[in-house]
Amino acid sequence: MEVHKILSIFNFNTMKKFISTLFLFSVLTLIGFKFLDSCISYKLKQISIYERKIDADCILLGSSVVKYGIVPKILDSILNVKSYNLGFDGDLFCTQYARYQLYRKNNKPKVILQVLSYGALMKKSRDNEKAIHWGMLQPMRFAPYLDNPFVCHATKRKNAFKIWDYYVPLTKYTSLLTKKTSIFKEEKNGYKGYFALDKAFNRSKFDKDKKAYPNGIILPLSDKMIHLFEDYLVKNKQENIQTILVFPPIYYEEKIFMKNTTDIMNAYKQIAKKYNIIFLDYSDYFSNGKATNIDYFADTWHLNKKGSENFTKKLSEDLKGIK
Repeated sequence: MEVHKILSIFNFNTMKKFISTLFLFSVLTLIGFKFLDSCISYKLKQISIYERKIDADCILLGSSVVKYGIVPKILDSILNVKSYNLGFDGDLFCTQYARYQLYRKNNKPKVILQVLSYGALMKKSRDNEKAIHWGMLQPMRFAPYLDNPFVCHATKRKNAFKIWDYYVPLTKYTSLLTKKTSIFKEEKNGYKGYFALDKAFNRSKFDKDKKAYPNGIILPLSDKMIHLFEDYLVKNKQENIQTILVFPPIYYEEKIFMKNTTDIMNAYKQIAKKYNIIFLDYSDYFSNGKATNIDYFADTWHLNKKGSENFTKKLSEDLKGIK
C-alpha cells in the first residue's frame, strides 16, 4: 500500500514536472518565433517602398492598368509636376486602398489620379469567379503589414493568406523559407513605379475566356466596395487632396464580353457627380466603337509601351486646363 502511494506521488510529480517543462518550452518557443517574426518584418519593411519618403506631389493609384499604362516621366515633363506610379497588379479597390494607406504613413500628395477599371468595385459571383483572377498577386509584399486593418481587410478578401497567418508568428513567411517567392523585388526596367510592356498584342487569354464563357460575364458591383471607395474620396477632400478619376483605354471586345459595363460606368459617373469630382473617360480612346487599334495594346486589358506613352501625352494635355 505504501509502495503504491509512493508510486502515485512519483507519477504525479513526474507528470507535473513534464507539463511545467512543456509549458515553459512552448512559451519560450512562441517568444522566439515572435521575435524572429518581428526581425523579419522589420528587415523587410526597411526595403519596402511603403517605408520611403517619395518625392511626388501627384500619385497615380489603381491596378495594373495604371502600372503599365501611365508614364510619370511624360506627366512630369508636360505638367511640370513630380509624379509617382503606385499601380499594383490586382483589380479590387480594397487592395489599392491598402497600398495607399501604407504610402500615407510617410507621404501626402497634392493630387491623386485614381485610375479606374471595370473590376475595381466588383464582388465575386458564380458568373465571374473562374474568369477573374481572385487571388492576390505578390501577396508577400503585404506580409509585414498584416496587423494593419486595411491590409488585413484586403488580404482576407482576396484569400491571400491562411487564417492562422494573422495570429501565429512566422507562418506567413513559409513561402520565403521554401524559396517559392521573392519579396519587394522591383523589375529593373521600372521607372517611378511605371513598367513598360514593350511587346506586340496578345489576345490568347481573352480568347480562352471567351471560349469558357461564350455568353460573356457580369461583374456585379459590391456595396461594401462602393462604400469604401466613397469614404476614400471624402477623406481626400477633407485633407485637401484633389482626386481626379480616370478611366483608361480598353480593348473594345472586353466591353462586349463584360455584359454590365454600362452599369459600372454609370456608377462611376454618379459617384463623381455626388462628390463633385472630375471624371475623365478614355475607354474608347484607341477604338471607334467597332474596332481597336491593336498597335497600342499588349493584351485586351493593358496598353503596351507605345500605347502608354501616347495615352499619357493625351491625358497630360487634358489635365493642363484642370486646376
